Amino acid sequence: MSATTVFISYSHDTLEHGQRVLQLANALRGQGVDVELDQYHVRPPHGWPRWCAEQLRPEKSAFVLVICTYRQRVEGQTPADEGRGVFWEGGIVYSYLYNEKGNKRFIPVLLPGATEEDIPQPLRGDTRYQPKTFDLNDAYYLALYANLPANQPSPGLLWAQLFPFHLSRYPR
Repeated sequence: MSATTVFISYSHDTLEHGQRVLQLANALRGQGVDVELDQYHVRPPHGWPRWCAEQLRPEKSAFVLVICTYRQRVEGQTPADEGRGVFWEGGIVYSYLYNEKGNKRFIPVLLPGATEEDIPQPLRGDTRYQPKTFDLNDAYYLALYANLPANQPSPGLLWAQLFPFHLSRYPR
């Protein structure tokens, strides 16, 4: 994997949710983003816990897809036999946030139906994205895509050139 790999962490709540996550991953891959997702693997050779830990190493980027169940599982508010993977990943994310004294790489993404209260507490102050569709015509998806490390605009490119929809928020 390259240093700009995006790992999508999510809770396995429903089949529809899993399909939506896969749509996001496939859309990003279609735009040239190196995406890592558990659904692309049948059985990692060293098991899921080690695979998850490897995906969250500091040289990579990560998404955190949030819905209420995700936060509940990360925060240990569900039965012990429910959501072990998300609980495990959440512990690793919390450790990185603590050790790095902040967040430079975990990106909250709210899928339809999620609210800001669904974001795990340590990530609530960070920029979050709530795309409606997974194509570059959706301003929020475009903002998410453009803010991935591999897609950072060059210093001379103005924000307004990339995201003209923001101009409507600020009257002249």
